[in-house]
Order: sequence, then structure tokens, then C-alpha cells
Amino acid sequence: MTEKILIISEWFPDKKSIGGIFVYDQAKVLTRKFEVAVLVPHLASWYEIPSRGIRPISRLENVGDLVVCWESSLIAIPRLPILSYWSLSSGIAGIARRGLRKLEKIWGRPDLIHAHVVLPAGWAAVCLKKYLSVPAVLTEHSGPFVMHLRTGRQRRLVRKTLHGVDRVIAVSPWMAAQIQDFQPDIRPVVIGNVIKTEMFTLLDPANISSSAKTLFLTVGGLVEQKGIRYLLEAAKELLVRGYTVFEIAIIGDGPLRSGLEQMAQQLGLTGHCRFLGFRTPSEVKEWMQRCDLFVLPSLHETFGIVAAEAMACGKPVIATRCGGPEFVVMPGTGTLVPPADSIALANAMEDFLCQRSHYLNPQQIRQSIVDRFGEDVFLHRMSELYWELLK
Repeated sequence: MTEKILIISEWFPDKKSIGGIFVYDQAKVLTRKFEVAVLVPHLASWYEIPSRGIRPISRLENVGDLVVCWESSLIAIPRLPILSYWSLSSGIAGIARRGLRKLEKIWGRPDLIHAHVVLPAGWAAVCLKKYLSVPAVLTEHSGPFVMHLRTGRQRRLVRKTLHGVDRVIAVSPWMAAQIQDFQPDIRPVVIGNVIKTEMFTLLDPANISSSAKTLFLTVGGLVEQKGIRYLLEAAKELLVRGYTVFEIAIIGDGPLRSGLEQMAQQLGLTGHCRFLGFRTPSEVKEWMQRCDLFVLPSLHETFGIVAAEAMACGKPVIATRCGGPEFVVMPGTGTLVPPADSIALANAMEDFLCQRSHYLNPQQIRQSIVDRFGEDVFLHRMSELYWELLK
């Protein structure tokens, strides 16, 4: 009999957003060995109704081989901390049980629960574990981890969650260290995010076209965390140094887009910088295959999926030493620089333009990702962990 795995995550893509796409990617890979259902619990605040058009929802749908249950409720009085805490601890448990009852009717009972992110999904997993008497696993992605530790009540709930699950997984050694800084007796298992190496591949040599311009690419939301302003400053520095035959392509959208576009214009980057907005995964892959080098200028990353995807396409990367990239970028596959340092970023880009940086060939760069984070490796590691608990 095939074991049933229930994934719980508040982060999960839908028709309006690709947020949590990495959870979907992991669940999709797990369907190769297990029956997988996904529960997406959400506590919506009243202020989200007028500002984001959010309404309490309850729906079941099939997404490929996945059964997905979306379940949400409104927080009663979010402005009062003690009631807000009660809503999180008790409310999310009620939502999870309600969603589980609906899943049981069409999918059955899970043999194991796997939650993503300590709050609220991790706590929901602990509550369902007690109800079902099945093992529970938590994968932590969010960083910095202190985002969950703002109040004493949150810290107590996080501590109860970490001790309530049977295994804690961190997506990078940096993430594991942050968890242990808070709770030293927890020993997270490090299993990186799965990279879709069957999708992100080397460009067919027949389709390779040469260009006089060096193309630098970055992909990410246009928010402060992604450090795009430092990439623009680095590009300006390259112009000052006399380098003009390059272009920076920026894929992504977000609240800082208009400001960053104005900044690029003020820095004189017209003709050297393109804001491409949102692109589909297949379009992102095509840009990664076409670029000469990928840049990840983030201020902090728990892993760095887009850098790994570019490497799966055989591209070297320049990334900041901001947590996760140190786990992804290996010697010969890229260069690490300090975060929020546009001069260091410009130096690394200049070294690439002058061919002073010597990277492995595209096949070797790709293989470094396939061997550590490819679908087969991820499925093997996760299956071993599941079966150890299911015994």
C-alpha cells in the first residue's frame, strides 16, 4: 500500500500568485513514491478584505496528481495581542481539523504529516499529529528565523512546535544554525530545496547564438530583501570604469519596481538595464539559458533557488554571502561577495567581463546541482526520512 503524505503550508501557489512554488515543487516530486494531499490553512485579518480582496475560502481541487484543500477563516480581533495569539494557536488548529475532515472524505487519512514553516503550518501539524497519532515533519524555509520570535507568546508557540514534531528539516546549514541559536537542543536535518533539473537544463548547442553584449540576469521579487539597488549601483560602477558592452536583465515585479526603474534612469543605465516584469517558469528558464552569468544580490536568502536553477542551466553565478547561497555555490561554480556591497559586486562582475574569473564548464556547473539538489536526490533523502518515522 502506498503511504499517504499530507503537506501543510500556508505558502502555496494559486491562480493569483506563485508564492510557495517551492512547496508545490517538493509535493510534485513526492507523488512519484507517495499519495500526496496538500492543506493550505490561512488566518485572514479583517484589514485584508478591503486592501487585498481576501475572503474566507473553503475549496477542494485537483492539481495534477495532488489533492489540494484551501481552508481559511477570519481572525476575530487581530489588534489585541492576546486575542491575536489565541487566534493563531487555537484558530489555526480549528482550520486544520476542518480541512482534514474534508480531505478524509475523498482522500483518506494521512500516514505522515509534513509541514512547511513553523508558524502557522508547523503548529497545525502538531495539532493534527495528536489527533491522528501519526508522525510529523517540519521543514523550515523562512529567514531570518527571528521573524517568528517577535513576542514571548510567539516564542513559546515556536518552541512547542519544534518539540512537537518528530523531525525538523532546514533547507540550508545557515537555516539550521538559526534554529539552534533559538533552541539548542533541536538538531535539524539539512535537506536543500528540490531543483527541477529536468526542466532547467543546458541549452541545446544548436540554439546557441553569440552576442557581443555580456548578459547578466537576476530573478526575484522587487523588494528590499533582494538587493536590486546594489546591482544597479554595481552596473553604474562598471560604466564609470569604462565597461559598456553589457546588459542587465531583471525578471520580477514588486512594490519597488517604479523606484528602481527611476534609479536606473538616474544612474544613466538606459540601454544597459531592462526590467522584464513577471515571467512564466518556462520564460525564466529561457532567459537563464541565454544569459552569460546569473547574479543574486540578496540581503538574505535561506537557500537561493533561482541561483541553483541558473546553475542547473550551466551558468556561473555571483551571489551574496547571505545565508543560503553559501550552501548552493561551490568552488568553481560562482563567486560569493558580501551583501549590500555594490563595489564588491562590481569587482566580481568586472572579473567576469575580463575573464579573470575561471569557472567550471557548463556541464560541471549543472552536475553540481543535479548531484545535490536534483529530483532523484531529494526524493531519496526525503523517502528515507519518512520511512524511518513510519517504521
